[in-house]
Amino acid sequence: MTSSNRTICKSLDNYSYLCYKGDTISNSLLNYGYWENNLIKYAETYLNDNSIILDIGANIGTWSIPLAIKNRTVHSFEPYDSSFYSLCGNIFINNKEQNIYPHHAALIDDINKKTTMYLPEKANMGGCKLIETMDDYNNTNLHRYKLLTLDSFKLEKVDFIKLDVEGQELNVIKGGIETIMKNKPVIFFECWDINSHHWDKIPNTRYELMDYVKSLGYTINKVNIDGNDNYEAIPIC
Repeated sequence: MTSSNRTICKSLDNYSYLCYKGDTISNSLLNYGYWENNLIKYAETYLNDNSIILDIGANIGTWSIPLAIKNRTVHSFEPYDSSFYSLCGNIFINNKEQNIYPHHAALIDDINKKTTMYLPEKANMGGCKLIETMDDYNNTNLHRYKLLTLDSFKLEKVDFIKLDVEGQELNVIKGGIETIMKNKPVIFFECWDINSHHWDKIPNTRYELMDYVKSLGYTINKVNIDGNDNYEAIPIC
């Protein structure tokens, strides 16, 4: 992304974002002033003034920024360079340095896995995904990144997790099993439909993900807001 593609826009909820012209999320902000606003408002119903939030797959911060209010703490994870640098800039220009902790890394279940990052198209930075084989992928769009597990952060308290990692949701959860079982946070996650055009590139099926999350003591509901691939996992009391 060149500097000529960068611009700052104002969202409908009065936050400023460093955007990239042509990127899917940035275009939504530039043209309409929002991205997944209704889903974020729904997520707010599970939060309080002191919630500890994990934004995994944070992109440029369209979830992290509006959720980082009052005394809340947000840990934002984003591996892709351009998105992470914009995230950091957006934290600064919105005066959220006291609430948001950005982490330049991809979360996974095993840091010894031989994986790389694939960016399918420059028009969608949020489409970055981790892959274990480079068959059928364009090598020019491959990127290196830092691998960590969620459990390696030793977080004492987690109330809410937003998880959008392009098909790697199951691996992230497995790498954070101790954190999740200790805190039983509400989890919002994306899970592509079997008819999705992404399906042939996803190593973990929706059935494995759903069954695994349920086995941890959660009930799963589809959230028909801002798209058809969003789900909530609610801990069973």
